[in-house]
Amino acid sequence: MTHQVTLEPLNRLHARALFDVLQDPQIYAFLAESPPTDFDQYELRCGLCEILLAPNGVEWWLNWVVWVDDEIAGYVQATVYMANEARPVNAEIAYILHSAFHGRGIASIATTRLLEMLADDYAVRDFWVTALNTNAASIALAQKLGFVEVDAAQYPFDNFAEGDIVLRRSARETT
Repeated sequence: MTHQVTLEPLNRLHARALFDVLQDPQIYAFLAESPPTDFDQYELRCGLCEILLAPNGVEWWLNWVVWVDDEIAGYVQATVYMANEARPVNAEIAYILHSAFHGRGIASIATTRLLEMLADDYAVRDFWVTALNTNAASIALAQKLGFVEVDAAQYPFDNFAEGDIVLRRSARETT
């Protein structure tokens, strides 16, 4: 069966459905965080997603809800780092889907659309993913989309976690 996969900018109106999606314990098998427990706080957080420019003025915080047909499956997100003399526009991306949507190609479709939007709308030249080295599914998805593992010393950001691997893809590469 073919599913309609669409991305929609995350906002406060998505909070209830996304809060429920994020209660799936399988999501946290490879993350150093827990499901949200306070809906009111989570709703405020979703509202903050409507403010795209980070307080430091040099990052864009972008979040999209992943819809599968008429159901929210999860989200994709990117932190876009604006260019300076030392580097081109870079984006660090992430993808989170409820386990009911795993293994169906949905993460691949959603993440491909994310990469296309970032390249077209934000002129991103390099994409980065970090994943726990035991998260085979996330690593396989990134590699399917053209990401290659690189030495951690190449990672241009400061939020690399112990046990993570770093994967990079240029916007010039195709999936």
